[in-house]
This record gives sequence, structure tokens and C-alpha cells, in this order.
Amino acid sequence: MTAGGCLQIHSNAHVVQQMALQRSCRPNLSASAAGYNALCALPRVASKKKALRSVRHKSLISYSANNDREESLEKPEANVTDTLANLSALLNDEEEARLKEEMEERTRKEKEDAAEARRQVGQEREANFRRTMDSILLKQKLQSSLRHLPDGNFADKLKTEVNYIESEPVDKAELQQDGFKDMERTMPIPKDTIKIPILAVPYVGLPGSEVRLNLYEPRWVTLFSKLLEGVSEERPGVLVSPSGKNRLDLSRNELMKGYEEGLELPNVIPGVGRMDESIFCGTNQFGLCYRGIDAKFAQYGTIMTIVEHDVLVDGRILGITAQGAQRFKVLRVLQMEPYAILEGTLVEDEEEDQDTVQQMEAELRPAFSKLLHSIEESDAGYMEALELKDLPESEPVDSFRLVDILLHATPKSGLRFLASTSATERAFYVKETINHMQRAVDLGLTPRICRLLSSLLGAGYIVLGGILITLALELLLG
Repeated sequence: MTAGGCLQIHSNAHVVQQMALQRSCRPNLSASAAGYNALCALPRVASKKKALRSVRHKSLISYSANNDREESLEKPEANVTDTLANLSALLNDEEEARLKEEMEERTRKEKEDAAEARRQVGQEREANFRRTMDSILLKQKLQSSLRHLPDGNFADKLKTEVNYIESEPVDKAELQQDGFKDMERTMPIPKDTIKIPILAVPYVGLPGSEVRLNLYEPRWVTLFSKLLEGVSEERPGVLVSPSGKNRLDLSRNELMKGYEEGLELPNVIPGVGRMDESIFCGTNQFGLCYRGIDAKFAQYGTIMTIVEHDVLVDGRILGITAQGAQRFKVLRVLQMEPYAILEGTLVEDEEEDQDTVQQMEAELRPAFSKLLHSIEESDAGYMEALELKDLPESEPVDSFRLVDILLHATPKSGLRFLASTSATERAFYVKETINHMQRAVDLGLTPRICRLLSSLLGAGYIVLGGILITLALELLLG
């Protein structure tokens, strides 16, 4: 065999050997590739599992939805009912909220309207109180300036008498005979008589006359608070000033409470044993009666109607303005402590020609205005200093109102006019009184001069009395 043949054999053997070696190493390479491929396949497996879970979840949802759809198909009426119920509940909630909002708005508006109404009422009360006070002040100035003018004593010509009633109240036995039950007075008031609490004063109140009272004693404050019951804006026993700043609450005032309970308090007249006051509550009226120095009541008085009230000092003083309304004749005294209560009958004028009465009453205002004008011409400084002026045109003027101005200082004359039942007679003598004063002013006897003469006359009486006393002592002592 040649060398080329040997080399060929050797080469072939080498090739075979290399192939065998590669064949022996191939399994290891396959295993490594398999491991690598397995590692790479892990995320894909997790993704497939997640996808599988998602598919299962969707399947479950789809199955549940199908079941619900089947149930809803099986129960369509129940589903519609529930839907309607839900809608109705929703609408009801909205309606309830709307109604609640409207109610709150209505309540707020009512409170605002009530506050505005109270404010307007307070303003009207305050204006009324001030107007009444201005009228009372003007009349007091006229009374003070005209009281010294000679009046001619025409009141004595009236066909009336001035009588007085003893201030001793009737006893319980007499009251029981009239049908009253002890001191409770539970019997209804007879139609032809009246029972009224009385304020005794040293002047004569007349129909149309105006008075101002400042009350601080527990007996009067308590009584007038009951007379005003229903007038106050607050509960009974609570009075409020027109401005709303001051108020008087009887339940919080120890003196008022003690008076009501009949306790013995210093400088306070106890309220024990008084008549039942329920018949006076809310009447808005009281009686004004002249009481002389002998403590006797005049036989005639005037029923006063309360015009306005004001709490002057917070919780302490009650201010009252009142106007005369009607006359009454006293029959007897029912009570004296803690305040007087009289029983009487109303007084009416006798029948007369009304045209004549109106004509005579109409002549009074011009005559009075002429008197004031004459005083102003004779003594303008006096009128200006006292700020005197004529009565307002809006205010009615009659015989009683002029008697209250002209004869205020002579209670006996006022009582005669108060007892008169003839309107023509009253008007005639009031005009005669004005004319007599007019003649005095024309002669130069103005109110200033008459006051001066009155003072000199009073001083003369004092000097004369002193001289007489001195002479009497000298004669007695020798």
C-alpha cells in the first residue's frame, strides 16, 4: 500500500473520530438547551395561567349575569316593582327636602313679619304716648294760667247738689244679703250697676279730661297690670314699654310677689282680704273720684279709659295716660283696703233737642279761642314764656273739656258740672264763664296781674291774721 493510501486512511479515521466525539457530546448540549428553554417558558406559563384565571372569572361573571337575566326574566313584575319603589322613595326624599326647605323659609318669614309688626306697634304706641303727654302738658299750662281769672261762680247756678259718701265700706252681712259669697264676690254683676276700682284724687276728673299717673306702689302696679291684661305683648303680669327697652315683670319683683301673697312688708300695704280682681282684668278702665280733706268720696265720679302705658324705670315705675269716658253715681263703698272699690250706676243726660245742644257746644270753641287771643294781645310775653297756645283743631271741645281747663282749681264747681244731666245748661254756663273771663281781660286783668293780686291778697290775709293774733294775745295777757 502506498503512502498516499495510508494518509487517506489516517484522514478518514480522524474524521470518524471527530464525528464520534461530536455525537457523544450532543446529549449534554440538548440538556442545556432544554433547561434554558424551560426558564424562558416560565413567564409564558404564568401569563397563560393569569389568562386562564381571567377567562374563568369572566365565565363566572357571564354565568352569574345569565342567571340574573334568567331570574329577571322569570320575575319581571318584582323587578319593575322594586324599580318603582326606588324611584318613589327618591322622589319622596326630594319632596320631603323641598317641603322642609319651604317650611323653614316660611317660619323665617313669619318671624321677620312678627318682628316688623312688633316694631310698628311699638312706634305707634310711643307716638300715641307722646301725643297724649303733649296734650296733657298743654292743658296743665292752660289750667295754671287761667285759674286766677275771675270765673263769676256760674257753677252755683246749676240745678245740682254736691253730696258726699262715707268712705266706710259696707259690712259682710249686708253683702251676703245681696247674694255675694263672703269676700269672693262670685255673684255676677247686676246689669244696672257697676263695680270699679277707684283712684281717689284731690281734683275732679271729667269726661274728656286727660290724666297722667306714675305708679310705683305694689297695690297700684299690680292692679293696673291686671286692668291692662291682654294689652301687653308678653304674658299676663309682664308689661313692656313702647320702645321695648324696659319691662315690668310682677313675678320677678319681690315687693309685688309679697303684696299678692299678703305678706307683711315694710312700707307696703298688704293685699290680703281684697275682692276678687278677675272681674276687672282686661277692662282697661278704672274710676277717678274726688275725695276731700274729710276723707269722704264725692257722689259722682268718672270712668277713665287707659290710653297708653309705659314702663318708665325698668321693673319699678309704671306710667299711665288715661282719658275720661263716662260718669257714674256712687251707691256704696265695697272695699277700702288695699284700694277702694265702689259700686254705682252710670249717669246719662236727659233728653233734649240735639240740634240746640250741638249749636250751643259749637259756640264754645270760638269763645275760648277769642279769650286766649285777647290774653296774647294784652300780655304777649306771658303767653310766650309759658308757651301757651290754643287747643288743636283736631281735638274736640265741649263743655266738660273746658270746665276741666277753666275750673280745675275749684273742685266744688267741677262737681256741680259733673252731676248736671242737662247738656244745654252746662254749655250755657260754660260760655257765661268764658265771657266773664273775657270781660276781666278786656279791663286789663290779665292772668299775670290776677296772679299778682292773688298773691298780694294772700299776703294781706297773713298779715291781717298776724295782727289779730297779736291783739288777742295782748288783751288776754293784759
